[in-house]
Amino acid sequence: MKKSITLLLFTLSLLLLSSSCEKKSIETKEPSSGNELSKITEMKTHADASVTASSQTSPWKPENILSSTERTYWMSAVNSGNEEWVTISYPEPFVAKHVSIVLNNGRQGNNPKIQGSTDGVNWINLGNFNAFDYPNDSRNFRHIDFVLDNTDSYRYYRYHSDPTVYLLIEYLNIQPEVSVTSSSQTSHFKPENVLSSTIGTFWISADNSGNEEWVAISYHEPFVAKHVSIILANGRQGTNPKIQGSTDGVTWTTLANINAFDYPDDSNNCRHINLELDNTNPYKYYRYHSDPSVSTWINYLNFQPEASVTGSSQTGSWNSKNILSTTVGTYWMSDVNSGNEEWVTIEYATPFIGRSVTIVLNNGRQGNNPKIQGSTDGVNWINLGNFNAYDYPNDSRNFRHINFMLDNTNEYKYYRYHSGSTVYVLIEYMNIMP
Repeated sequence: MKKSITLLLFTLSLLLLSSSCEKKSIETKEPSSGNELSKITEMKTHADASVTASSQTSPWKPENILSSTERTYWMSAVNSGNEEWVTISYPEPFVAKHVSIVLNNGRQGNNPKIQGSTDGVNWINLGNFNAFDYPNDSRNFRHIDFVLDNTDSYRYYRYHSDPTVYLLIEYLNIQPEVSVTSSSQTSHFKPENVLSSTIGTFWISADNSGNEEWVAISYHEPFVAKHVSIILANGRQGTNPKIQGSTDGVTWTTLANINAFDYPDDSNNCRHINLELDNTNPYKYYRYHSDPSVSTWINYLNFQPEASVTGSSQTGSWNSKNILSTTVGTYWMSDVNSGNEEWVTIEYATPFIGRSVTIVLNNGRQGNNPKIQGSTDGVNWINLGNFNAYDYPNDSRNFRHINFMLDNTNEYKYYRYHSGSTVYVLIEYMNIMP
């Protein structure tokens, strides 16, 4: 009886605490630049991850861990006598390399660990930690960040504890090789959306925050970025936009200034920006930065090392270097019915480990048994990933947007898209990401 009363008092105290700083629903305000932009908010965004847990103390449900908002917790049952865990199921498997956790001091559980699984049943330990090694904030919550010893793709990741009194976790985020952060966010338009070239998957900053706004990509290893591709909503580029690099994520060097109106506006009212960077230094962090503005809407942001492109063949003016540009209507097209294998190769200035690939291609013109390959010499090739183009979304122009992780742990100077003998291949954009 005494235990029940204690739990009731604890629950009531948490409810009172939460009500004073309750999450307010954010209405996504339509920009005032025309009907086209208002339509963009209605387009399909990335499928969100789903969350399950071993138990729950109401109303602190497991999906709360996806929000970094303070006082949105998942709380397990109290003294259940069972192992306790909270699992995030992602739409597609990926190689997690980093984890961020915010939890109540002392409520990390017993022998806490991060685990991965391909089926949600059998689990592999990826990292143990001691919560008391990490800083405790003024609210008595510890902020834990560490790198996972992992080279395998998993669809399921979880925080696991042996039997304990209870767990109280405010935030859990499993991050791939490349992670994305931002100054602010409106509703579900989260910063990691900038990794997808699919139209309508935006990062949107807060409205009229009065602050500088930015979205930053942190890479697994530093590299010399020589080119940036950006897709943004027309008129929502922010104020005095620029590209910056950093070695530590704190001190930033400006690499380029941008005038968005110098670049073409597509039928979705999005501008496609491609520019060369005057940069000779390797940075681990790159970002798009705006001075205080109404709001900033970025659909796609990608940094590329120095590269040259060659193709197996070419039709007309559709040359191979066009694949480096996100501009709509700039293609590489192979010969028609050549009877040969067809390919397009990107040669980089220095070797790096290609971890993922983004491709935009004409529906049905992916070729025969398409694959991504890597090479150290441009002659001998290793298969890094096959794909079925029809598994990926087709846009209103009849172009498929393909994104997947490569099965690769080796550095290559050359990467290519390869097809067996086919009618022809028509590729609008390709990018290999470190």
